[in-house]
Amino acid sequence: MTKISEAVKADHKLITETYHAIRGAEPEDRHTLRNKFIWTLDRYLRVEDLVVTPALEEHLSKHGDKRRQRLSDDFESINAKLRHMQQYDPAEESFNSSLQAIWVDLEPHVYEEERSDLDRLEENLSETQSTELSRKYNKIKELLQKPYGKDGSPDSHILKAILEMPREDMMLKLGLTDSMMRLLYTYCSEDINTEDDTPPLPTTITNDKEEPIIVSTIGDHDPIDPKNWPLVVRVKSLVILFFLIFGQGYSAGAESIVNTLAAEEYKVGPALETLSTAMYLFAPVIAPIAGGWIASNESLGWHWTEWVTLIISGTSFLVAFCFLPETYLPKLLDWKASRLRRLTNDDRYVSLHAQSLKQKTFCQRFRARLSLPLKFIGTEPVITVLGVYLILLYTLLFTFQSGFDHIFQEAHDLSDGETGACFGAIASGATLYLVAVPGLYVWARRRQARLHQDQNQKDAPREEKLMEPEFRLYPGFVAGPLLPVALFWIGWTDGKQVSLWSVLGACFVFGMVLMALYTSSYGYIVDSYGIHAGSALSAITMLRYIIAGGMAMATRPLFGVPGFGVKWTMTVLGCVALVLAPAPFLFWRFGRKLRGRSRYAISPGEEEKEMEERDGGGL
Repeated sequence: MTKISEAVKADHKLITETYHAIRGAEPEDRHTLRNKFIWTLDRYLRVEDLVVTPALEEHLSKHGDKRRQRLSDDFESINAKLRHMQQYDPAEESFNSSLQAIWVDLEPHVYEEERSDLDRLEENLSETQSTELSRKYNKIKELLQKPYGKDGSPDSHILKAILEMPREDMMLKLGLTDSMMRLLYTYCSEDINTEDDTPPLPTTITNDKEEPIIVSTIGDHDPIDPKNWPLVVRVKSLVILFFLIFGQGYSAGAESIVNTLAAEEYKVGPALETLSTAMYLFAPVIAPIAGGWIASNESLGWHWTEWVTLIISGTSFLVAFCFLPETYLPKLLDWKASRLRRLTNDDRYVSLHAQSLKQKTFCQRFRARLSLPLKFIGTEPVITVLGVYLILLYTLLFTFQSGFDHIFQEAHDLSDGETGACFGAIASGATLYLVAVPGLYVWARRRQARLHQDQNQKDAPREEKLMEPEFRLYPGFVAGPLLPVALFWIGWTDGKQVSLWSVLGACFVFGMVLMALYTSSYGYIVDSYGIHAGSALSAITMLRYIIAGGMAMATRPLFGVPGFGVKWTMTVLGCVALVLAPAPFLFWRFGRKLRGRSRYAISPGEEEKEMEERDGGGL
């Protein structure tokens, strides 16, 4: 393993070589070398001030304070000259004189440190201490690395360092926001081939833990301010945001459409359809189990969590694209009409679906469908009320899951892999619910049939005998009250004095509750909106992830507030869940009235009739 003296001397060598390279470089190469010199020297000064200087003060008791003051003076002088040099073009004579002025201070600093300081420091350190100090030195360097690696990845060093670095080192000793945004600025400015891609240097370097880190922008040239980002960065950010907002909505629509069509195609009942919907929810609780061990494995690293995701999603897409047959009846009739026209040379064969498509252009249909989810949010009472309920529900879920490291790592000293494995308790609870779904469905179906008989609907038309969407709410009757129980359980039994199995038991209950509320809510929407279920789910999903995700970011810091912690954070979440507990019963009581005031909601049996009239009317 590398010792601290070897790590520092390696930086000395790199800085010296870069300095001499600038002096003898051709004019076209001086820009790049100047930027490398500024970046390398600034990084070295910052890391040495954070790691080496405190070590000298601690382990060289006789001369530590005096040497620390001398190093601080060196850093201040070199930093001032480095910022001064930045304003000159490498072709100017002033640049050469400012570069020489830096070297006048830097050369004796390097010589003195290598001749005496590092050797004396090694004498006072054990091999383990020196290795650990070197590891810390290199870890902070990774946070300040040039933001690209051998693989071309813009953030491979940065994210790896962030994931592995102790929280106190990262937040108390390093202006992380400033450093990260400077890395982003440098990477993106190289993408657009600017000549000068070195961001302004920080105005101060300090390792005083008592001094607060003030995050602010410093003007029109500050790369932290998004208004000053290059065009390529702004476009990239908007594309990512667009995907996060609209991609989730489209995925929800696909899930609802495919699930319903598959149930009709294979003649399965609502029980198995519910199982299919529930499987959709397994990924968020299974993925952290594998992801925790993958990320903590040194031979794999966090990159492989993304590779595994890509492999699974790519394989699923290829299998679906190659083998999944078309089952949408109107489209099948289009193909049938097209084949008949080719066989008979008779253009009279045309489907009603194709005729309806001719009345509007593709752009008109696309705009109408794209705006439908947004229209649902403001005009559909079912979507508005159920959307608010699911937003609050998912705020609880996201906040709870974001606090897993506080709940398990801090209270029970678990590793990243072991913390990820704790998600298995949620998955186990969800699995138990899935096993119980068929029996629950049979019981609910019989109960609903008895209610119909009691209301003298034995001879009612078929549409009246079909189960209404409120039938889907039966799981919520049990799950709603259990949600605050699970959250209070976690909050008031978490800690080293209580067995880990108690918290895992609460997570098990939470898994059952989560699956029950999710499937009942989605089933209610699908049954209520029929062929418009995709748009309805897209509207709710978009609202849910935007608002609930933002709320989770705001509430997560509560876990780390002294005197608040896991106990009171989970208590607050439990109180919110307690308010939401009657929601399934209220939907059962007032659901029909809400659907009656919703323009796009359907009655039982209405979907088949609408499909037959609109799309399935033959050729």
